[in-house]
Amino acid sequence: SERRKRAEPGGGRLIGIARNDHKTSRLRSTCRLRIGSKQIFIFVRVQATANDHASIRVELESLPECSTLRRIGFVARQIVFHVSGNGDPLGRNAENAEPVGMCFSLCHHERDVPQSSGDDFIDETVSIYRKYWLQSLMGELSSAQAEITLNDSLGKLLSRFKLRDESAHSGNILNSVGEAIGKRGFHYFNDNSPPLQDLMIWGEQSVEVYKVELTDSTLTVPVIFMDDFYSLGWSYFATFGLASTGGWAAADALYCVAWFYDRESENFNVSYLKHESRHFADYTRYPKLQETDLEYRAKLTELAFASSSLPRLLREFGNKAAPNPGSPHAYANYKVSRDLYQAIFDSPLPDTGNPWELISAGRVNPAARALLAEHTRKLEFAGAADVKGVDY
Repeated sequence: SERRKRAEPGGGRLIGIARNDHKTSRLRSTCRLRIGSKQIFIFVRVQATANDHASIRVELESLPECSTLRRIGFVARQIVFHVSGNGDPLGRNAENAEPVGMCFSLCHHERDVPQSSGDDFIDETVSIYRKYWLQSLMGELSSAQAEITLNDSLGKLLSRFKLRDESAHSGNILNSVGEAIGKRGFHYFNDNSPPLQDLMIWGEQSVEVYKVELTDSTLTVPVIFMDDFYSLGWSYFATFGLASTGGWAAADALYCVAWFYDRESENFNVSYLKHESRHFADYTRYPKLQETDLEYRAKLTELAFASSSLPRLLREFGNKAAPNPGSPHAYANYKVSRDLYQAIFDSPLPDTGNPWELISAGRVNPAARALLAEHTRKLEFAGAADVKGVDY
């Protein structure tokens, strides 16, 4: 989008070509990172197998003497995290990680988010969250310890800017930070996005109203399109933009990153609009429903309408699936893939190969609708007002 702001020059640009040697399951790349007139050459070697965690070797040469060196060390640590196998918070196994792709995408995506908002409080808030995300993702602190540190740092920031009542309970700190962001003329989302506390801050937004057909109803929903971001959340930060949040549903509206989708595409009309509209409907119909069930229903809604995007969706759900209740999206992917295959083929989902090769929308769409209808029947039987989920 031409309207999207860019970072100041000199933020860095990563260039290089990766080579995949399928015989040894190794990815090797030599990259050149340019910082202003300086250059850093980075050699990356990644090895991952089905049974072992990935290992990585990063070498830095021709190191320029500049303050950006700290940032380069940070980049290397982030790459190490993303090939650490079962520790991946996105629920992927080591063999599904894309470390070289992440490495190459770093500075390309970094330029899409301005480095400064022009407001010291906003910039320091973003910096505190980034430190919290890094400590959590790298395992430097436990989840509980990292959140305590986050709240403590935010509390001190509020006090320094005279925005906090010292007698207030610590549980109100996130709310106080949000209120302070809003009063400064910015829009924000700061809530729990498992497994981490999230932060998105943007400067501009506009509203459009859509009529959305679901499997069991038609909704009229307002969609708030967000632009001019100063923080795009922990998933964007952790993957250098490869797993960025495109939007979400709230009780009063849908929120969408303005430049994320082609609004004429099936990706927008099905994977975003119908997916999030299912959440929008379920928030009212099943107010206590847990996130895994919400995602299960939304992903089935996608599969009930998908046509040209169907192969991509099936592959994506499979690649990002994990039987891990602590990661709702990955767990929902696992349940959807398992249940859909069983419904269509009357046999368990195989562990190897491409189980969806040559499958047609004519088989997937009705099967997804039937699974969603059955899930709805179970929720209604359990009591819509109080049900938290379905026992799988």
